[in-house]
Amino acid sequence: EVHYNTLLSSFARASDLAQARCWFGRLQAAGLKANDVSYNAMLHACAKKQDAAQAQEWFQKMLTARLNPGAFSFDVVMDAFAQRGNIEGAENWFSRMVQANVCPTIVSYNTLIYASARAAKPVSAVRWFQRLTDSRLSPGTAEYSGVMQAFAKAAKLQEAEEWFGRMVKDDVAPNMMSYATLMHAAAQAQQPGQSEMWLHSAVGASLDPDFVSYSIVLNAYSKNGDPAKAQRVLNDMQQQRLNPDVVTYNALINAWAKAGDRASAEAVLQEMLNRTLEPTLKTYNSLINICAKSGAG
Repeated sequence: EVHYNTLLSSFARASDLAQARCWFGRLQAAGLKANDVSYNAMLHACAKKQDAAQAQEWFQKMLTARLNPGAFSFDVVMDAFAQRGNIEGAENWFSRMVQANVCPTIVSYNTLIYASARAAKPVSAVRWFQRLTDSRLSPGTAEYSGVMQAFAKAAKLQEAEEWFGRMVKDDVAPNMMSYATLMHAAAQAQQPGQSEMWLHSAVGASLDPDFVSYSIVLNAYSKNGDPAKAQRVLNDMQQQRLNPDVVTYNALINAWAKAGDRASAEAVLQEMLNRTLEPTLKTYNSLINICAKSGAG
């Protein structure tokens, strides 16, 4: 039984619901009785596939088997709804959890905060954050960052930054995701300078911005029609030994093309080729457009 449960858990982590279902059948065919670990693995597999309907079916099967679902079981079904931004579905399962006298955990509240963030509903995120604190659980970095993400997705940069300040004031340490959320929010608000400021703030906080973080800022400058600053961010990225990908180079080439600077666009293309990256149709379209505008062949 332990062997089967180990396999089920492995397939669940790999989001392979079909294989998990197959091995659950083999467990039963071997005359073994599935336990709560077996069913929780199936619930987890459903959640990883964002299949809320299947998660509910397996939860019912767990009840039919006369097993008592715990907090993990409820949390996983909630997560299946949350990953699709289905707040109502996740909240219904939270209510079922309470009605079943199962005590919500920090994960339960976190799931609802992030469901709100995915749906770009900051009011809902704040409400669940408040319910978390009312329950006498202590919110951590993930919960504060989740509320920030909700405001960021709703294009409310100021509110997201205010929650960052509240986080710091409450002695909760921001992580790279916290800073990246603000960088993205600033980029969405067409404030690339503010986005870069948060990138530098992360460095000042002894965090290590990754490729995605630099790309957020580079794309923000590119879309804002400032290829020179986007180029500088690319250089900074490379100094940190982070390798730009095709998408990053395309954004910069397109920015130089829109600025009418053919030489700079071609220089970026050459650098891209030197790194053995294959240009895409978007790469060539940007170069064709600038040639057409300049009347050059």
